[in-house]
Amino acid sequence: MVQNELESTIYDDAHILMEQKICVKYVKTTRSASLINATLIKRGNKCSASADLVGRHVSFTVIVNSDCNTMSRIQKLIYWSLYMRYEFAKCLGNKQGHIIEKKMANVIKKYNCSFDKSETTTTISEFSVEYSYFSLPKVDGIEPKTLRQIDYSREFSFHEIKDLNKKICQNSCKKSKISCKNYSYKNPKKCNECLCPYFYNGYKCQNFVKSQHPKLCGKGSLTAQRKLSKMSLNLEVGCLYKVKAKNKKRQIKVTFKFDQPVFWDCKIYRNLEIRYRKDKSETGLIPCGNMSKFSVTGSYGGYILIYHPKLYSNRPRKIIMEYYELKTKMSKIYKEKKFKNFAK
Repeated sequence: MVQNELESTIYDDAHILMEQKICVKYVKTTRSASLINATLIKRGNKCSASADLVGRHVSFTVIVNSDCNTMSRIQKLIYWSLYMRYEFAKCLGNKQGHIIEKKMANVIKKYNCSFDKSETTTTISEFSVEYSYFSLPKVDGIEPKTLRQIDYSREFSFHEIKDLNKKICQNSCKKSKISCKNYSYKNPKKCNECLCPYFYNGYKCQNFVKSQHPKLCGKGSLTAQRKLSKMSLNLEVGCLYKVKAKNKKRQIKVTFKFDQPVFWDCKIYRNLEIRYRKDKSETGLIPCGNMSKFSVTGSYGGYILIYHPKLYSNRPRKIIMEYYELKTKMSKIYKEKKFKNFAK
């Protein structure tokens, strides 16, 4: 339900795009519709999603303003709202409409509701629980540690739509025997195919996406060895790269060197993304601010994915990408620790 003074087109489009990737069917309602069954989208001072105690019910609201008027940011707020609706449905069960507690904290405590969420500021007030932005830069494997990055908490990611499907679409595609690859998931609207994270395609997401201009970008699949390798990125076209280690027990280190300092606005530019963690459905490192040189070290036995679009402005004359395989192999202690964490 979109408040009257808001232009509803972008909110409609955001819902439609999300609907294509999850098992939920959105129905647009009027201002007079029941707030208990609908999610109200209205203007406010802080971009947020909240669950509000209204009488004996919990209702849901999304607050928007000029700071969150892009498609990705609106989808992030809708995701938060759906996540809270799911958690309350799970903990309240048939008690929705029969709540006697007068404060939200008491409702959460009595029904054992959980709202732990990474990259989110969770605020519990007298009558509501609210999600808002919480900037948490990536620091593991990044040099320098002070490297500025975009605020990931503001942007909607493939990892989050995948997480939402895991929660609310558990009964979808149970009969499908397709095995999805590369951190993709079964399409709840078409169970014989998989929905892919960026960098992958194919009905099982088994293929690495190739650059549209391979002759200009150069080789897309690169192998890091002990000896340092270098290549100059062609900033005239968009390019994708996959860097893997020659030895599967070792890590890769990739360094980006700018031939002249440039400034990338953290609110506008997404000029480079490096997915270096094991789960490639997560948004990668997206640096911004004053750019000159930085390095990324991948996980043991993993690979690193790199993408840059065509750069039109605020670009250096050249970016040199250096990559090599680190000498240290995965230790036995690391393997045991990794197994224990996995078992948890």
